[in-house]
Amino acid sequence: MWQFLLRSAVWSAVAVGAKKLYDYVASGPVVLSIVRLKKSRIEVEGDELPNTAKIACRDICRESELDSAVIRVWDDGRIDFSDEIPAGAQQRLRNVLVGCRK
Repeated sequence: MWQFLLRSAVWSAVAVGAKKLYDYVASGPVVLSIVRLKKSRIEVEGDELPNTAKIACRDICRESELDSAVIRVWDDGRIDFSDEIPAGAQQRLRNVLVGCRK
């Protein structure tokens, strides 16, 4: 009888652990904003950006001579850039986007 109870307790613990792991993985980071830059126009999906941040992003992309670019801002603080954005411009854009989120 006690072996049955022990096995039941172990399987219950395994099931609870598996559920917690699934919940953690399934609820991963969420994209807050997607910023699309197309020929000096800015489109923002999700959380809106202040106008000053939009203008700064547009100016940085214009200086880098980019025709189009995509930036994703995640809820865990990460910012992903499309491949055509040079590293120097990425850092400047990151500074602008982090500054407007504070």
